[in-house]
Amino acid sequence: MTKRIFNAIIAVMAIVLLSACTHNDGNIGHWFGSWKLRQITINGENDEAYQGNVFWKFQSEVVQMSQLNSYHGRTDAWGSWKEVDAEGKSFLRLDFTHSDDKTSAGTGKYAPIPATHLQSGISTLEILSISGSKLQLRYIAEDATVYTYDFSKQ
Repeated sequence: MTKRIFNAIIAVMAIVLLSACTHNDGNIGHWFGSWKLRQITINGENDEAYQGNVFWKFQSEVVQMSQLNSYHGRTDAWGSWKEVDAEGKSFLRLDFTHSDDKTSAGTGKYAPIPATHLQSGISTLEILSISGSKLQLRYIAEDATVYTYDFSKQ
């Protein structure tokens, strides 16, 4: 009987430890997981060049943008993110200023996917709405162009 209780305790501990790994550094709420960028509008007009093939993934303080290419390839971009509140509004701050020994800051895999129209560096996007399955962001570029991004949770 004691051996079965011991085995049950070990099994429960293993399940708890394995489930903890899915949320590196804790639960980040509705941001966690993969979001498909369904549509981009530019100054209210649909971005006809956008092919609906970009995903944003959030975990801990890391954001990964992935663009699926033909022949099952993909391009990845890595940055960090933070949700901030200012002036009674919520914002998503994306930081694409990172680097490594082979890649200069804000370039290559540390630059946003070009289809998003975001610039390297730090971009602040207003959170227009967010729920468990839908997300809408607005980005106003330095030239006053307004980009709106509509996402769905995958």
